[in-house]
Amino acid sequence: MTSTWGLDTTAEGVRVYGELDMDSAESFREQLSAALCEPWGKSFLIDLSGVTFMDSSGLRALRKALDLGGGKDLIVQTSRQVFKSSRPPAAEHRGTSTSMSSRHKPVLISC
Repeated sequence: MTSTWGLDTTAEGVRVYGELDMDSAESFREQLSAALCEPWGKSFLIDLSGVTFMDSSGLRALRKALDLGGGKDLIVQTSRQVFKSSRPPAAEHRGTSTSMSSRHKPVLISC
């Protein structure tokens, strides 16, 4: 099966693009976790603005990788699709965002 996603290293962190589903979630978690373990500066950007689809397995993989943040300030820039799927339905009514990880509290930036 052809891969429908990718992860590129940038000067600030990583850029993820394509579709993250149950077929790609484990590879995504492994690659993101490896990138987070590299000696970066104090902050690390996870740019998900190129992600066109993410199901619950992709969100779970993201959360597991975020738990390995290594004390870095994690900044997660989402696509509209990921932002909507990472919020519980009640939060949409209140207009609030939710943290993906209680230990690191990454900043979620919607597009």
